[in-house]
Amino acid sequence: MYAVGALKAMFLVSLCVCIFTVAGSVAAQTEEPIPIIFDTDALLPDGAGNITPNAEFNFWVDPEAARVTLRSDIPIELSSLNVSRKSALTKDWYEKMVATDTPLTQLLKDTMGHRFAADPDRKWLMYDQIAVASIIDPTLVTTERLFVDVNIDHGISYGVSVGGRAIWPGAEGAQQIAVQYDLDWPRFINLFVNRIRSPMPGGRAQATSGQ
Repeated sequence: MYAVGALKAMFLVSLCVCIFTVAGSVAAQTEEPIPIIFDTDALLPDGAGNITPNAEFNFWVDPEAARVTLRSDIPIELSSLNVSRKSALTKDWYEKMVATDTPLTQLLKDTMGHRFAADPDRKWLMYDQIAVASIIDPTLVTTERLFVDVNIDHGISYGVSVGGRAIWPGAEGAQQIAVQYDLDWPRFINLFVNRIRSPMPGGRAQATSGQ
């Protein structure tokens, strides 16, 4: 319940966003459709995954469940690695967030402060943050409707997602879904930072610097 309250406070909407594995999404299909956004590697121009050279972690964990979900008739939008790789959370953005003292920014200090101290020039990619923000404000991302399927053959491309503008042999059951491929980074990061700095429910934010 705290997490739901925090989400509402951060994004100022009456919307509960559920993030879970594709296996969980198969079990959670109900009569009432819900939007599901996954991070995936569909149509990566360089074919680079983040768990194998070609596959993205969330699909690679359970490709069969991913395929069942993508081939269902529930509304799905894929937030691809293409989009996440257009993000760059730097130390400057981190310092803007933790300049306000809330339980959430304290958590950021505890989990990320030592990492930026050890490597001040590191840039962190953002994944679930973009997926959630794109539900709050769909104009933050650009999408294209594509047929997307997942390779379930136990070989070198196991768990790889493939997208195309038309059905291809072997993907006859693929559904056409929205795939994110571009991000308005300036608008996104400013929205994200402002929401992180916002007071928590029932609490009061205190500035820890002159900002």
